[in-house]
Amino acid sequence: MMVPEFDNALFTQKIGETKIVKSSFGYHLVQVEDGGCAHPIAQRGAATIQATLFRQRAAAAEENYAQALTSEAIKNGLERPPQPIILKWPPRAARRAGRDLSAA
Repeated sequence: MMVPEFDNALFTQKIGETKIVKSSFGYHLVQVEDGGCAHPIAQRGAATIQATLFRQRAAAAEENYAQALTSEAIKNGLERPPQPIILKWPPRAARRAGRDLSAA
């Protein structure tokens, strides 16, 4: 973590620009040489961060789409899903009579 004065100087000045920065540690001469990432580890981490952000955006888009479908279904009177129909074989009357309907 950087001192706020350094952070402000590094991210607000243009490439090649030199600036004198006063911090709690004294005066410093700061020059931004390149706008890219200084550490190769951070560059590799950027790909992981981008992939994570992409997955998060996709999940949010899917959630929004599901909510839109749900609200449209409610608007059209399809609030609850239909109840499943459960068929039992053999029918209750045949079971009571002890008849075997599989041969019929």
